[in-house]
Amino acid sequence: MLQLLTKIDYLWRETLLGIQRGGTMNWAAVSTVTVLLFLFGLSLQISWQLEGMLSQLGNRLQVSVYLEPGAQLEMVMPAVKKLPQVSEIKTISKQEA
Repeated sequence: MLQLLTKIDYLWRETLLGIQRGGTMNWAAVSTVTVLLFLFGLSLQISWQLEGMLSQLGNRLQVSVYLEPGAQLEMVMPAVKKLPQVSEIKTISKQEA
């Protein structure tokens, strides 16, 4: 365990010495990589959130259809049921509405 701590201490000291010796160019490189990684992570997170929201929106799609007076519900219903996108049909009469 002591050997591991010695190696970590050595690496930490050498890193700091290298940054001091390199001056501003090292800081510019480290800063650039940090900003790019942050922007990449941010865009990835936004992409995941947007994809999740769009998939939820697609699952809750609801369409309301109003028939003209005199239209035959019995003729329209079988044609609508045949559509592959339709999962459920709920009819509400004028009296119920």
